Amino acid sequence: MNANCTIPQMNCFVHSPHHWRTPPFWPERYGQFCFCQNSNNNTYWCIRTVNSTHNFLYCEFITEFISYYDINADPYQLHNIIWSIPLGVLEQLSRQLELLRTCHGYAQCEHYSSSVWYLPFIESDDNSIN
Repeated sequence: MNANCTIPQMNCFVHSPHHWRTPPFWPERYGQFCFCQNSNNNTYWCIRTVNSTHNFLYCEFITEFISYYDINADPYQLHNIIWSIPLGVLEQLSRQLELLRTCHGYAQCEHYSSSVWYLPFIESDDNSIN
């Protein structure tokens, strides 16, 4: 195990088999490992979609890791099924996530959260959703 458990812009620390106090325990034979948590410094972004036809979580990490969880089938998010999602859908999710990451103000951000997120945002005097 690399004694230097650091990655730039990440919160990293070493776990050993002795860290775990409740099941499931980390097997002794696997030894220690470096764990880096992305949530401390905005190093990942997600879209959570819940409606009458979908209930999923799509995330992109600065490490280029991508995840997709069907929350109806996998409520504890144990099985990343990114490989089963069509490329066109992944491209749409990535584009929408980028629009949400860079939107400004309530009206624009709400627009990119709506079912017509793919349409151009046109700012109006009354700040209604277009």
